[in-house]
Amino acid sequence: MQINPQPQQALDVINESRSICLITDGSGSVDSVSAMLAFYHLFKKYKKLRLVVPEEVPSPCHSLPESSVIERDLGPRKLSINLDTNGVVLEKVSYLMEGKTFKMILHPQTRSFDVERVSYEYLGFSFDLFVFFGVEGLGKVAPLFNYDFGEVYKNTSINFDVKAGNESFGSINLVDAESSSICEMLFKMLGYWKLNFDRDVSLCLLNGLAHFQSSTPKELNSVFQKDAEEKPETALADASL
Repeated sequence: MQINPQPQQALDVINESRSICLITDGSGSVDSVSAMLAFYHLFKKYKKLRLVVPEEVPSPCHSLPESSVIERDLGPRKLSINLDTNGVVLEKVSYLMEGKTFKMILHPQTRSFDVERVSYEYLGFSFDLFVFFGVEGLGKVAPLFNYDFGEVYKNTSINFDVKAGNESFGSINLVDAESSSICEMLFKMLGYWKLNFDRDVSLCLLNGLAHFQSSTPKELNSVFQKDAEEKPETALADASL
């Protein structure tokens, strides 16, 4: 079910989430990676965040604050096979390989072991929210999820993009084809959200904007310049538009 793509709803979802995964696609553009890092610096004090760029991080992003936290994948997920042994005594559990098939064999004292007692679950990464930056469709990041998007569909997702062809696959789709870049779009979001942001956020947004021919929004330039001149190590004033 789609949630109406309103900025306030996106902020509400972010505030309600504890563990957030930020993802760009394999192209890993300077714009999308810079926006992802800006988002990270906005919320890192309050949320558990994981940043994933499937391929190489663009060289212009290497010098951005804490770019080293970016990972290449989500990591392996373990499969846990669970056995409800209530009222059943097992003599032993064994396993064997038949070709490429792994078999686990239960040896109960009674004649049979009901299959309903067997369940499984995946162990590994678990997130309340997925936030995608510049991902036109889930197919662009399919290898990250082993082509199984159950984890994405089960949870809420926010889709940030400026491409008109975006497939609007998120629970919340913030697709603004009128913005020249995702960094510009995220800067507008800060105005809607009325959030203060610090120098690290400014550096990330300016890095993304600098790689577009369109001019940097004058509001961001003035805010950043004021911070650099007056308070280089402190939070910026309210950047609402």
